[in-house]
Amino acid sequence: MTNSVVILGTRGSCPASGKEYVRYGGATSCYVVRLAGTPVIIDAGTGILRLGEALRSGEKHIPLILTHPHLDHLSGLLMCPLMHDPSGSIDL
Repeated sequence: MTNSVVILGTRGSCPASGKEYVRYGGATSCYVVRLAGTPVIIDAGTGILRLGEALRSGEKHIPLILTHPHLDHLSGLLMCPLMHDPSGSIDL
């Protein structure tokens, strides 16, 4: 199994959209770290909306680590795809 990091969002305090953000994205802080193949979500900014792109089939119970409770690290949590999937869950 390999270790990896997928960056889903890195923007600062507020999410942004527009053509000037296409290259680096406009979503706030969210990362998926794989340790020995097991995914762990770091922060729940608006980047978490793209979580499905970083997960493999059948991965529906994922731990989440919040680095600190600022809005840009929490703003995507209620919109997280796993929060709306009856068979999914996030361990905070």
